Amino acid sequence: MQQNAIYLHFPDRAAALAMGAALAGGERVEQLAPEGVYAGTYWRMDDIGTLYRPTGAMDGVGAPLYEALAGYYVNMVWCGPVETLPDAIDAFRIYPDTPFAVQAGRAS
Repeated sequence: MQQNAIYLHFPDRAAALAMGAALAGGERVEQLAPEGVYAGTYWRMDDIGTLYRPTGAMDGVGAPLYEALAGYYVNMVWCGPVETLPDAIDAFRIYPDTPFAVQAGRAS
């Protein structure tokens, strides 16, 4: 089975849920489904949310301080040709050099 790691960056959670609604056939969704089938293609999704990166500074006890990255992040595995990725997803696709998360044994 073909498996393509897809990394998505939305301006906010509402935009991510709108993409989830498109995958669900237009139904309003309250949370992103962890998996499903769209137009015959199986997919899995990991609702990451906010990502944080170290600032390089430490707090009073020596623990690293982090800052939130702007936006809302979702990782997915699209089990079909990338060319069949819906526009509602492709519009938010990013191409990170170093993914922050691992999904199903693959870097995400």
